[in-house]
Formats: sequence, structure tokens, C-alpha cells
Amino acid sequence: MKSYIYIVVIIFSIFYSCSSPQKSDKTNIDRIYNSLKDGQTKAIIKIDGKEFYQKESIFSCDIIADNGFLRANLFDQFESNIVLNFGTERWHATKPYVLRLQKDQQIEGGIMIGRIADKEKRTGEGYLMTEGEITLESFSKERFVVTVNGKVGKFEAQLTPEKWHDVEAIIISKKPKTTLVNLKEEGLYF
Repeated sequence: MKSYIYIVVIIFSIFYSCSSPQKSDKTNIDRIYNSLKDGQTKAIIKIDGKEFYQKESIFSCDIIADNGFLRANLFDQFESNIVLNFGTERWHATKPYVLRLQKDQQIEGGIMIGRIADKEKRTGEGYLMTEGEITLESFSKERFVVTVNGKVGKFEAQLTPEKWHDVEAIIISKKPKTTLVNLKEEGLYF
């Protein structure tokens, strides 16, 4: 009987560990979204596995969108900032929108992440995405969700892949300030 219980536990553990990461990611996104107040944004960014922003960071998010671009500017209470840009014609034609970046081909968009390193010396630390994928997972009046996976480099290391760092990020905004230019909500939001 003990061996039977042991086998059931092992089988359950295998199925549980193989469960869809998308489902757990969605659960995590929903949990974070529900913890936010209107106008608040959470940016969880890991560079080489280490969190870049303080856990207490809460960002504001201002979005402007047109047929040829979407730009999101985010600022937190610690003077950190993120600039996200999709710069392709009709970027909103596919849902979810996925921007694939390759070395030397960041014209179609990207992401810049920065924070204050030393307030007294007025110095900062920042990275630009060099390659990888930026996915606009959700975009509506209520919810703006972006995921990032790839590589980032400091400005001076943009053309030096051996100095790049791994990046994983998720940006979740609840009722961001959004301005649409020459776009209608119908067919845009998802």
C-alpha cells in the first residue's frame, strides 16, 4: 500500500511539474494585475537572473499609439524609467504583437530600461535591448501587458555580444493613460 501511495505521489509530481507555464504565468499576471490600483504599473525585470528594480517600485505608464508606432513611457517613485517602442507600420495588425530584434536591426522598436545608480553623483545605469522578443500580450483601456525575453547591453556595448546580458521581463499596467492618434478602439484592443 505504501508503494502504491508513493507511485501516485510521483505521478502527480510529474504531471504538476509539467503543467503549462503559460497557465502559471497567466495566474501570476492576474495576481499582480489585481494588486494594482488604477494607473499603476508593475515592471518585473531580471538581468542575468537578478531583479533590476526594487520590489517596491510602482510605475506610471503613459502610452501613445498611432498606425506606425506604439510608445510607452514608464516612471517609478525612485526616478527609474522604461521606454518601450514598437515602430512598425500597422504594428497592431497581429495579436498578440511580437517584435523580434536582431543585432543591428533595432529600427522597428525596442526597450530601454534605466535607474538611478547614485543620486548624489547624478549617475544612472541603463540597458538597451539588443536581440530577442518583445510581446504585446494584452492592450486595452483596462490592461497593458508586455513580456520581454532576450539580451540587453549597455549603450557602449550595443555591438559587442560578449558583453550582453540575459533579460526577462514582464510589465503589467492597470488602466494606463493612453492616447490614440488616428486609431479607433474597435479592432485595436485585445
